[in-house]
Amino acid sequence: MSTGSEAEQQLSALDFTGFAQEFLRRNREYRAQYARISEAIARDPLSREAKEVARTWGLMFPMPTRRTG
Repeated sequence: MSTGSEAEQQLSALDFTGFAQEFLRRNREYRAQYARISEAIARDPLSREAKEVARTWGLMFPMPTRRTG
């Protein structure tokens, strides 16, 4: 388990994106909402459910890569 100063050092080393990710990872409301719609996001990152979560939390979900050939 990290001490308070160790946790502060780890957080201060994060860039903005890393800090935001850490904030969401620890947020119970976000985790619950994401768990409810994670399958919909996996199927279609542009689904209504994904857009709702994105709007609520200010996120963008990664798009699946396309095969080029």
